[in-house]
Amino acid sequence: MPTSTSPPRGFNGRRPGLVKLLDLARGGMGTVELGLRREGGFRRLYAVKRLHPHLLDDEDLRAMFVDEARIAGLLRHANVVSVLDVGEDEQGPFLVMDYVDGVTLSTIIQRHATHGKLLPVQLCARIGVEIARGLAVAHELVGHDGALLNIVHRDVSPQNVLVGFDGQVRLADFGIARALGRSSKLTESGVIKGKLGYQAPEQLRFEEPSARSDLFALGVVLYELLSGKRLYRSTPEQSAPIRILNEPPPDIADERADVPPARTASSPPRAITRPSIAPSTWGAARRPPSRSRSAPRATSARAT
Repeated sequence: MPTSTSPPRGFNGRRPGLVKLLDLARGGMGTVELGLRREGGFRRLYAVKRLHPHLLDDEDLRAMFVDEARIAGLLRHANVVSVLDVGEDEQGPFLVMDYVDGVTLSTIIQRHATHGKLLPVQLCARIGVEIARGLAVAHELVGHDGALLNIVHRDVSPQNVLVGFDGQVRLADFGIARALGRSSKLTESGVIKGKLGYQAPEQLRFEEPSARSDLFALGVVLYELLSGKRLYRSTPEQSAPIRILNEPPPDIADERADVPPARTASSPPRAITRPSIAPSTWGAARRPPSRSRSAPRATSARAT
């Protein structure tokens, strides 16, 4: 019997405890449902993520989906959407997560762009800082033996940043990208391709990503927050991956003049492309780096 602080293992809409209310979102990999736990006078909402039915026969994907989620479940921080439970029923594996009453960062960027408005620099800075704090917790997390677990998000993008109506910024989907990236079905269907504009060069070269890869993506997201437009969008002439690998890094000062020069010159969440100069964690990245043309330059703070 589950305790009053943890959701039940089963989630099929029929068992007492957690009941599906509605579908919250649908993406290339699966759906997110809103579930209500009701037990006595206790009421609490949860977000429940499931794979699409056509992906359930991929046993490797199912196993990795659950394994990676269990690792992500070790993260507990105000700037991370926590995975509270992992289970499986007749509909396949599912994750039970904190429900965030809010919108995605991509929605905020798009709506401002639609009205021709830019987000205030101070707000962008705060969002960047909070995203970075969530990443730092993951990058520095150790196991019971004191060894680094080497958790890498792998998919830092505006779609995976949730901004609650309470003002809290949370990074979602830790660990899921690793499982999805290894699925040939998702790659063939184009699900992975949609996020290529945020992939670090080493990921595009099929090398093992590290904390530096997340910092690259953070720099891209911050640039888009400030400019209100995609940084690495595919064009008829060049795809996003080719642009990331070959183009010189842009300067946010070219997009808006109200970003302080000191911020554009030394930004912690830089998109680093040269491993020899890349900081390995957010903590290292907070120290002002030497000037380099290896990363998009933006402000020095960013919320997660």
